[in-house]
Amino acid sequence: MKASPIQLNKFLQKQDTQFVIPIYQRNYDWSEEQCKQLLEDIMEVGRSPKDEAKVHFIGSIVYVCNDEYTTDEIEQYVIIDGQQRITTITLLLIALYHQAEELEDNKLAETIYEYYLINKNADDDSYKVKLKATENNERDLHYLLNKIPIPDSAYSNIKNNYNFFAKHITEENREIIYDGFKRLLFVEIRLERGKDNAQKIFERLNSTGLDLSQADLIRNYILMGLEPSEQTRLYNKYWAIIESNTKHEGVSYVSDFIRDYLTIRMGDIPNKNKVYSTFKKEFKLDEINELENMLRSLRTFSEIYKTFINPGCIEDRDIKDEISYIKYIEINVSYPF
Repeated sequence: MKASPIQLNKFLQKQDTQFVIPIYQRNYDWSEEQCKQLLEDIMEVGRSPKDEAKVHFIGSIVYVCNDEYTTDEIEQYVIIDGQQRITTITLLLIALYHQAEELEDNKLAETIYEYYLINKNADDDSYKVKLKATENNERDLHYLLNKIPIPDSAYSNIKNNYNFFAKHITEENREIIYDGFKRLLFVEIRLERGKDNAQKIFERLNSTGLDLSQADLIRNYILMGLEPSEQTRLYNKYWAIIESNTKHEGVSYVSDFIRDYLTIRMGDIPNKNKVYSTFKKEFKLDEINELENMLRSLRTFSEIYKTFINPGCIEDRDIKDEISYIKYIEINVSYPF
């Protein structure tokens, strides 16, 4: 593991490099308020005199270097921690790029586009963009970069946050914002697969539990150590379905579901803040067959769980009415903690 402070613009402008958000990472969910705070911080440092060595620290970005993710054409960095910040900065840069284009500031537009948004030497379109996000986010970023209207979707905050930045970047402040961006500093933590335990490092970075839910930690525990093709296969075949089955009216109940699943399996109720640690003790997941059997069981139970949080999906009218009645009068399991 190598850790060192570096300016964000120098990190992002590395040519023939692609930053990959793996499929097991949580969805992009930065709020407009977080974007507002970031923009204010960038403008504050951007207004400081150029002869001052003033910078703004934005935390750490952890990534894995791995031959499985690298081709002869492009070196890919798999982002373990920091994807929310990188995605947000990319949205800001796209907004700056479009604004510079509209005002015919061709030099700034070209610099942003060729240094921070694309790999200009890449022939394969899949390696052309600097940030390769998860499927839905990648689609929306592609639409934004190419000025294609994004369909309204509740999936992520990509569109809303881009619109926020586009609204607040003006001819008067764009140079201030760009100068501030070049003064962002972070700690670059570079891991080597086979040498560094990415899962352990990820756990330590998120040990406070403030950013990730118990379900987020479990998903990463299940998928992080696998090859990319296996991550995608198992995510699409099992985890995506589990997440869909345990979500209702925009609210995710995955952590609650896994807690209930562990309660049934163990005969003991895990503390709601220790679902992840309990899950790790219960499932060692040393073999791919063991892992897939566990995911298959979770998927099966999630189909049943779905009927309790969303009785409307039940075809049998009598059963639907009974479950709806229980839900209506709010009869729930009483947890001691």
